[in-house]
Amino acid sequence: MPFLTGITNSGLQFFRGLAVAAVRALFGGGDTGGSSYTNTIEYVNIASTGNATDFGDLTVARNSIAALSSSTRGVWGGGYDGFYDETIDYVTIATTGNATDFGDLTHDRYGLAGASSETRGLFAGGLDAGRRNTIDYITIASTGNATDFGDLLAAIYLMGGLASPIHAVFAGGEPSGTPSNVIQHVAIASTGNAIDFGDLTQARWRVGGAANSTRGLWMGGYDGSVQVNTIDYITLSSAGNALDFGDLTEARMNAGTTASSTRAIAGGGKKSGTPDTSTVIDYVEIETLGNAVDFGDLSAGTRYLAACSDGHGGLTVLVGATRALWGGGFPSGGPARTQIDTVFVETGGNATDYGDLTVARHYMTGFASSTRGVFAGQVVGNVIDYVAFSTGGTATDFGDLTVARYDLGGASNETRGLIFGGDTGAGYSNVIDYVTIASTSNATDFGDLGASTRFSSGTASTTRAVMAWGFTGTGNANNTLEYVTISTTGNASDFGDLSVNRRTCFGSGNSTRGLFAGGYDGSYSNVIDYITLASTGNATDFGNLTLARSAGGNGSTSSSTRSLFGASGLYADTIDYVEIGTLANALLFGDLTQGLITPGSCSNGHGGLG
Repeated sequence: MPFLTGITNSGLQFFRGLAVAAVRALFGGGDTGGSSYTNTIEYVNIASTGNATDFGDLTVARNSIAALSSSTRGVWGGGYDGFYDETIDYVTIATTGNATDFGDLTHDRYGLAGASSETRGLFAGGLDAGRRNTIDYITIASTGNATDFGDLLAAIYLMGGLASPIHAVFAGGEPSGTPSNVIQHVAIASTGNAIDFGDLTQARWRVGGAANSTRGLWMGGYDGSVQVNTIDYITLSSAGNALDFGDLTEARMNAGTTASSTRAIAGGGKKSGTPDTSTVIDYVEIETLGNAVDFGDLSAGTRYLAACSDGHGGLTVLVGATRALWGGGFPSGGPARTQIDTVFVETGGNATDYGDLTVARHYMTGFASSTRGVFAGQVVGNVIDYVAFSTGGTATDFGDLTVARYDLGGASNETRGLIFGGDTGAGYSNVIDYVTIASTSNATDFGDLGASTRFSSGTASTTRAVMAWGFTGTGNANNTLEYVTISTTGNASDFGDLSVNRRTCFGSGNSTRGLFAGGYDGSYSNVIDYITLASTGNATDFGNLTLARSAGGNGSTSSSTRSLFGASGLYADTIDYVEIGTLANALLFGDLTQGLITPGSCSNGHGGLG
């Protein structure tokens, strides 16, 4: 799969290799009135304006269909052709032609909603003999029958769907003869039941959904009496009620809706009057509140159709995407592994294999510059190795710690990495080592912590590292925070205290705010605290993890806006995340390649890098 991202010199934003100027929207299925079901697929270039052009045909003519897509494939599922339909078919978006059979839904049904990331597509709700709460999923790059994902909040049909790279969001619908205003969501990379997100501004069914990676729009619908022209919007990174965006050019329901990173588009739909099928295609600029503008027309008036694109919000990877790494670790049953997992912090989804450490090990720490990820320590050993963020592959030897030890902590800025505390096998250590990340060499003595500790963790700004002691041998855990100035050498100074005693926290943050999450003090904790790195003082409550657990290992996995927490003392594979600037509970991001304890972790966008 191509993977160009970012802003080019010509100013064109890319989604996984596709410029905004080339994002293609496809409209498929529906009917042209009565029982005149259509198999027509048409397309437009979202960045331009103009009438739709013939693309090809679906395998089955049907209406009340759902659509979803990756950057290469458009997929339609379900529908009604005089009978409830279970068909899933697909096309290659870049190449015109007829659809090919993909497989079948878990239940034949119509009036379902679709949403997707680059890898996984979800079909939600629908009606056959009765309303369904079913959520199915498919792997878009493959073919085959859909698999059960989980359940909606209630049995419902006629919802709209949209997605960010992390979440599929569904809204509106008809659960019991009256329209719903409920917005609900799931983490695409996982499986499980939907949870409440908020409410639409207006209860309605047959609403259309379209999104870029940050903002979702709900377009048109039917309020139980008339078709409406309402456009609502939500911010995808935080749950909450929808707000008014503007109006469509024509009140209608069940238009085909989709988006690029900049524009949302709505084509066709059922309007009032005779004929009740619309040809209208209109659009809005997603980041600018206002009414829709005329784009062009479909080749024929079509209602109950569905649309998808190769550049919608579920697919976006932004310029300078931050890579998080988890190296080594110990899976349930063992043995310790060499594998390094990776994800992009700005997106969401499951981790993939990125390379290997020089030595299989666990109970270590990690830290990074913008170009190198470094892993240090083991049971019991002095190994330091590194990988290049730009290439991955097998790690290279960096040098040795001053003292062989494990269960140690790490933090860094762009030039210098610090390693502190740990267990030597003969006792706990107060040693702080440092290395110059751009070089290779053995670690050098920096100074000492205020106590000999194990299970430490750290976070950093560009100038300061803050270290949570963890465990000093007294009780189950400690709440002490200390700090050092990274560019100097010397002993650590008192910073303040965590909100509760705990050891083996996740340490993370950006250049101004440090986070300490989870941990253990006789029982696992879900607490997330935060500190202001430039000051001193006690930590303040931020929110809670999705799963109470200790950190599986140490090292900051964050970008300038988002922190990830992955692995667990429970051998969980869970990765969850928070937006660093917003106090709130964590949300599910995806999964590591397997459940692990005690890997080392790092990223090339954490707070120590500015």
